[in-house]
Amino acid sequence: MKRRGASWTVHRAHAMGKARELVANGTLAP
Repeated sequence: MKRRGASWTVHRAHAMGKARELVANGTLAP
């Protein structure tokens, strides 16, 4: 269970990071 939770948190963190990067790129790009 602990392992599952950790993997889920990591997956969520990666997804959030990707989304944030896409948003940042979109705002920075004209």
